[in-house]
Amino acid sequence: MISPTSSRYVIMFLSLTCLASVALAGGQGAAREDSTATPALKAYPWTLQTHVTSLSGPLNLMLKRWFSREVSLRLDININGNIDGSVSALTLGDQPDVTGEEDNTSGSYGISGDVHYIRHLTPDSDFKWYIGAGPHVAYNVSEQRRVSKSEDVNTFNDTFENKRDISNEATFWAAGILVFVGAEWSISDRISLAIENGISGQYKWRRANRIIRHIRTNLDTGDIINDDSYEEVSRSGTWSASFASVKWILAIHF
Repeated sequence: MISPTSSRYVIMFLSLTCLASVALAGGQGAAREDSTATPALKAYPWTLQTHVTSLSGPLNLMLKRWFSREVSLRLDININGNIDGSVSALTLGDQPDVTGEEDNTSGSYGISGDVHYIRHLTPDSDFKWYIGAGPHVAYNVSEQRRVSKSEDVNTFNDTFENKRDISNEATFWAAGILVFVGAEWSISDRISLAIENGISGQYKWRRANRIIRHIRTNLDTGDIINDDSYEEVSRSGTWSASFASVKWILAIHF
């Protein structure tokens, strides 16, 4: 079985190989004399792009503004979010008379934005070779909560409820820069396909908050027998550099 890490390197290698092949073809196309300017760069000042980074990944939108046939500026904004939850029976092997349930919920949401300055090196060739760079910022919040409840009866037939509430919340901020290279092939004057890959460097700041609370209640009288809570807060910051995800892009020019 190929590990996820190995699969990532295989995808990166194949993508870079495709880029190199496309670039070579683009250089050969640029060497031919062609007096007809690329319609997409000449007639349409805007480009709407959608891209994916994996077969199971979401679609993302980007908007590009052309200032000339060689220079464009692109805005890339991504919004994400998900919520998941489950309820399961709580069983204690060493305490068969104790019954209960456990409720798990988790979710995350975030937003990221990039502004890319793009230089088109071969705007008149069949394959358009380009390079780009720009800043990147991101904000993300992830939450997880696990609540377990169980009941037990003492020797006096008093029924007690034990509730354990664990909540985790993490907030992430990131800022950095992305440098990339890409190649684009025009299917028509309004539609084109492209592939991109690059290197990113960023600083990520993380704040994590964990709260654990345990409550024991006498269900017959309603009295709270015990109520303990514990809170832990941690902060960290790290620098990182890595290959960016390969982007497969479909563009519509207007």
